[in-house]
Amino acid sequence: MKWVMTLAFALFAIYILLGIVLYVAQRQLIYLPQPYTQTLYPELTLTIDGNDINVLCLNTDEQCNPLGNRAVLYFGGNAEPVVNSASLLQQLLLKDTAVYLMNYRGYGTSQGKPSETVMTRDAVTVYDAIVNLLNTQANASTVQTSLNFEKVRIDVIGRSIGTGVACALASQRDVHKLALITPFDSLQAVAQAKFPLYPLAWLLKDTFRSDERASQIDSDTLLLVAGNDQLIPPKHASQLQSAFTQPVRSELIANATHNDIMTYPNAQQHLKAFLQ
Repeated sequence: MKWVMTLAFALFAIYILLGIVLYVAQRQLIYLPQPYTQTLYPELTLTIDGNDINVLCLNTDEQCNPLGNRAVLYFGGNAEPVVNSASLLQQLLLKDTAVYLMNYRGYGTSQGKPSETVMTRDAVTVYDAIVNLLNTQANASTVQTSLNFEKVRIDVIGRSIGTGVACALASQRDVHKLALITPFDSLQAVAQAKFPLYPLAWLLKDTFRSDERASQIDSDTLLLVAGNDQLIPPKHASQLQSAFTQPVRSELIANATHNDIMTYPNAQQHLKAFLQ
């Protein structure tokens, strides 16, 4: 009997130790900042509460000013150098649509450390800065042509953890179209499925409850779901879809995995058609 008690104590001690490790190191496990990659794209730097936040600019002039009245704001995955998505986005989007890819804090040359709070706050600040750039362009065009300039439009794309950032932004600002690639209902739900023995509702610092924000989003929304996603299984996208109070379009890319979904031509076609 004594050995049973000893074993139980040892297992309990291991459980507690692993729980402590999960709690202390959770952000190092969630966020995997990628180093800066030299590019030929213009870059916009915004200083937010003392930290420089880096944004790559596509289809803009050298000062990151848009060429028209439309822009797309992109939020990448937790281990994604956003520059890796630049070429594909340029192929899929119209040439007069400016594209802004935000490097989270700690990623690229952005300063600071990532967390849900600062990432969502930075996203709102970048959005507001882009609105100012678009409005400046709109006013200039009206003066130069004496014609009314169409209302400015911002679409948002989020991928993986970036879908959590995108949903947070869309719940606070006017987003015309919202494209979510490999989305989840909440980071809490994804993590709980992977660590079922731990009360992650108490342990997680960053939960990204997109399911709770969905009712506050009125954007035209597309979900691109990888059918063979082992990191974020498709059930999480289904749970998110059901949380919206308006119809949401969902496209399942049958054989795609979490990391290769955008290499599939049908995924690219769905995104391109949606953002037209």
